[in-house]
Amino acid sequence: MSFDQMMIKFSAPTLCNIKSGNMFFARNNTFSQTSFDTWKASLNKYGIAIFCLHLSEKGYEVSNAFDFVNDLFNRMENEQGFPHEIGVILGYPVEDVIEFEKHQGKNCKYCGCWKRYSKAA
Repeated sequence: MSFDQMMIKFSAPTLCNIKSGNMFFARNNTFSQTSFDTWKASLNKYGIAIFCLHLSEKGYEVSNAFDFVNDLFNRMENEQGFPHEIGVILGYPVEDVIEFEKHQGKNCKYCGCWKRYSKAA
């Protein structure tokens, strides 16, 4: 399945306002930066933001959502506290999860249900 096909298949419920967001994994040989950039520019015109999170930067060597969740739970059991990337699973904006970790939870623009580092709504 191509990256464009994955975007259509997995994002359709969100794009049709059936659900508030979605997440899917694309293997390196499937992911297309060009297609991603095209989708991002097109959807941004409608106020829809998409993000690419390379979990391998965090040491996740997984190829599907089940392996990721299993790895995440193992990290939660073996470490003190929650890995910051769990915020993505909880629906927090990716940019806020990244900035929270970068700023160690300080200097946020707004504090509510989560610490907001991007434009305060």
